[in-house]
Amino acid sequence: MDKIFFQDWDYTKGDPFSGEYGTRIFVNDKLVSEYSEVNKGLLMNVLKALNIEFEIVNLEYDCHEQT
Repeated sequence: MDKIFFQDWDYTKGDPFSGEYGTRIFVNDKLVSEYSEVNKGLLMNVLKALNIEFEIVNLEYDCHEQT
């Protein structure tokens, strides 16, 4: 069974109003996107309609300050 991992992230640069953010998507440990805005429900419905077995895993939020 394939696994799809989602990880929200943000990096600030010492100012909470500046920095970068996004959602990483991994499929079976391979990074496929870094700045995604994917509707998880829609993705799940498409995969189910295609009869693809999968598991959704939400990873811990990644947040740190860049210097």
